[in-house]
Amino acid sequence: MGPVKIQPIRFPEQIKIGSSITILCQIEAGTRPFEFQWLKDNRTINKKKDHLKINSHNQFSTLTLDPVNIEDEGQYTCVVKSSDNTFANSSARLSVSSSPSWVKRPKDKKAVVGSQVIFSCQAEGYPEPRVSWTKVSGSHSDLLQFGGIQTRILSNVSFVIHDIRVSDAGHYKCEVENGVGKTLSAVATLTMTNGRKLRVSVMTVLMHLFVNMAVLLVWVNDVKGELFEIIPFSFPDNVRVGGSTTVLCTVNEGKSGIQFQWFYGEKEIGAKMHKVKIVNSETFSALEINPVEVQNQGNYTCVARTAKNVSRYTTVLALKASPEWKHEPMDVRIKQLSHLRLECSATGYPIPTVRWTRNKESSLENLSATKFSEENLDVSHNGKAVLEVKKTTEKDEGFYICTADNGVAEPLRKSVRVTVIVSKFLENIEFITPPRLAQKSYSEYESLCSLGYNVLNNGVRNDSTNCANGVCFTSSCSPSKSQVTLNYGEQEQELKPEQQIKIPTIMPFSFPQNMTVGGYAKVFCAVQIDTKQLSFKWMKNGEVLTNARERVYITNNFDYSALELSNAQIEDNGNYTCQVKSPGGISQFTVALNLKGAPLWIKKPTDKTVEKNSDVYLDCLARGSPQPSVTWFIKKGNSSIKFSSSITNLRTRWKIFENGTLRIRNSQKKDEGEYSCIVRNDIGKDLRQTAVIRISGRKELYLSV
Repeated sequence: MGPVKIQPIRFPEQIKIGSSITILCQIEAGTRPFEFQWLKDNRTINKKKDHLKINSHNQFSTLTLDPVNIEDEGQYTCVVKSSDNTFANSSARLSVSSSPSWVKRPKDKKAVVGSQVIFSCQAEGYPEPRVSWTKVSGSHSDLLQFGGIQTRILSNVSFVIHDIRVSDAGHYKCEVENGVGKTLSAVATLTMTNGRKLRVSVMTVLMHLFVNMAVLLVWVNDVKGELFEIIPFSFPDNVRVGGSTTVLCTVNEGKSGIQFQWFYGEKEIGAKMHKVKIVNSETFSALEINPVEVQNQGNYTCVARTAKNVSRYTTVLALKASPEWKHEPMDVRIKQLSHLRLECSATGYPIPTVRWTRNKESSLENLSATKFSEENLDVSHNGKAVLEVKKTTEKDEGFYICTADNGVAEPLRKSVRVTVIVSKFLENIEFITPPRLAQKSYSEYESLCSLGYNVLNNGVRNDSTNCANGVCFTSSCSPSKSQVTLNYGEQEQELKPEQQIKIPTIMPFSFPQNMTVGGYAKVFCAVQIDTKQLSFKWMKNGEVLTNARERVYITNNFDYSALELSNAQIEDNGNYTCQVKSPGGISQFTVALNLKGAPLWIKKPTDKTVEKNSDVYLDCLARGSPQPSVTWFIKKGNSSIKFSSSITNLRTRWKIFENGTLRIRNSQKKDEGEYSCIVRNDIGKDLRQTAVIRISGRKELYLSV
């Protein structure tokens, strides 16, 4: 079955301290049985912790944290070993959060003119809460400005007002937030005594009571906790027919006594449903389908119930199956003027689109007497395509490509060669004018004999021959080796054999200029003189080529050899050598193939969350011909800045490697942002990808004013 593969593990985006979380490590492919191991920060997880539980089954393993605490934050890895000793792993980072809670609320204060007063407003949470103060005056709230002559911040996150004035009396509101949950707020009142009672309006008192009542309601809600809900889940994107898949239903709060139910559409899934297995625990329910079939696609709903609450969540299973040949086309040898029929069909889900193309500049419409099957044209959306040529000619010879594609994995492609066998009649041979023909040597006529024709003396014609320009051919060779006599009316010449040249000379050849990926080329290796007993050999970078090599077709004749490349790829680049061997010696000629190919991704940059002061690596790997260049940009405000010497600390902290990878050493909070890489080689379209860097770690507590 091949090496083991697993689906990526994933945590929800926001996990609160005190909540319950379960993650799934699921087998995608491999040979049973499997061994599962869980790691945290590259160390084996201690199963003895009370709040941590691992459950492993045939096709999946789960890790449950209940309740989640701040120490659980880190990098988690699932490692799987199959019975054939292949390994796979997937990692994800758990980032926890906690909404603010009060440590010390601000209290009302009384003071006299000229004295000082201290207000305190302390809260805890993760990330560290941000505290701000405003002075409430009627219907307006003015942000307080601290650090002046009259006010300053104390080390315990309180602030002091010196030399109090009558105008300082009033209501001071403290607000605490950290982006998680609701904002906390509390109001404290400063009353001036100074021997006199400060008059406070009824409206001010009511506002004070209203604000504190709101704070009380928030606190009561925090104490009771929210009603539990099912954490959103989904099937993997690449579930394929014949594979297996598992989906996990869990709740956001650790509660006991939860009962789970699964529904397919509106029908409850029973324990005996064919090829569907349900695994329940105290905190989650897992639905496993193995193997997956086409009829399994549809809506799946998980229902979680307690005595006082019920929650449900629905997700869709959309299946995929990569194309597979149902009828794979093969090479065809066919006689001239015969009926050619090429059939190609494939299965898959969605049903593949199948099409025929010709691997040369001419299109299918240029074929002689071409007629597409009425059943399926050259392009079909039901998995089958048929191409027909009623009467084949020489120009129908060549390579044809059938492609089956349904958007799942790489398309299937099969290149087949059609060879048209042409009858060897004289009218299909291009003759040279009589005076020049009279100068041909005996070896040239012997070459004609090797084609299956005979050169007869004096142009004698009989029923088995065809004559033109005084030269006659039959189906067998029997010319005199001492001389060949040609008769052109009154002109009669006698030709003597030429002596052989021992080492043949190869006529120069080359591949087409600016040839691109996917193109077609045919080069000929021919000698400049006529000789016999020649043998040809083709090599690429010194390695012998044969017809068994993909996309390569070699044709050898008595005096030349042809090399054809179909659907050429970057890996076909290199030095191609034709070697000709004769009894007199060996000659060879070498030419280089340099395809032009647009950039293709090897590895795109992805979002990264790292701890402060750690190193960050963003990959931007691509291939093409010529090798693409990589340029990095960082977004600052509404503009993007190219990485250059003008960027601070480029030489010490930031470096771009030759393969396009960007490294940032000793990452800081200011390094957060969007990083874009552009890949180009002036062939085709440029590639562009953006990744976001986030720097985690505890922030220093500060008071925003």
